[in-house]
Amino acid sequence: MHRCVAGYLAVALTALMVCPASAQEVSLRNRWNTGDELRYRFTMQSTTTIAGLPTGDLTTDQTMTQTFLLAVENVAADGSATLRLGFTAFRIEMRSPQGSRVFDSAQAPASAAADDPIDKVMSNIVSALTAETVILHASPDGRVRKVEGMARIFEKMAASLPHNAAATAAMDALKGSMSDEAMGSQLSQSFAQLPDQPVKRGDTWTRQIDLSNPIIGKGTTAMTFTLDAVESSSASTIARVSVKTATRQSAAQTSAALPVTIRLDDSSGEGEQLFDATRGRLLRSTLRVTTPMTMETSVPNGGKLSLRTISNATVTTELLER
Repeated sequence: MHRCVAGYLAVALTALMVCPASAQEVSLRNRWNTGDELRYRFTMQSTTTIAGLPTGDLTTDQTMTQTFLLAVENVAADGSATLRLGFTAFRIEMRSPQGSRVFDSAQAPASAAADDPIDKVMSNIVSALTAETVILHASPDGRVRKVEGMARIFEKMAASLPHNAAATAAMDALKGSMSDEAMGSQLSQSFAQLPDQPVKRGDTWTRQIDLSNPIIGKGTTAMTFTLDAVESSSASTIARVSVKTATRQSAAQTSAALPVTIRLDDSSGEGEQLFDATRGRLLRSTLRVTTPMTMETSVPNGGKLSLRTISNATVTTELLER
């Protein structure tokens, strides 16, 4: 009898010892420490096809890479933090039937861009970005509550550009997407949106982000997260989280600077995040998004030109370990 009981106990103890970490609850929170510096790389690769042009369909490819440094300046008792974000590098590569163009902040100083007006504009914009920082107020769950400083950077960019109609129209179109509010929305989508309570494998949680853009108008992005797995080692516990997104436009908008009305059809995305639960930081986030939309503009004969556009983009944010 005692031998039988001992056998059952041994089996039970063995089962507990080999129980996978994914069956256990894990707390996913950002763990900021004053003085920490985290360097991230943000990459967006996109292919956009425009149908409806008189000359036929047009497809363009673009890869944009930004590197930025997050410095933790202060941590409150509830775990929320004040972070200083500085842009350290920028590269954009565009490919279309008309040719290719590359701009790299590490290889194209302002003095070398004087002969090319587009490079000169890009150099002025990047110089304004890399010379300034913005302040983020972030919660332990990944929400960016407030951004301060993007408006100042935008004004610096605008002041450095030529004073002509084309430059003014371009900056008017960019103004809304480079506001403090727009930057907060972009960062909230790029970084982990963490659950309020500890979760176990299979648990889901949701977040909603309001969008406002002077070109596409207003909308919302609903995000659904699922904890797929928890992988533990002697050093850390890594959570694998799958992400699904759905974006819906609530109101289109036409600006005088860019006389195009854009109707955004419902778009969807999916991806994965790797989060270090031990150190409390995002390791990598990948999101693949398909965005269909219709653009309408007036033509000289008084009619309307309607263009159908589909954009497929992959957005990656990754921690660069030193």
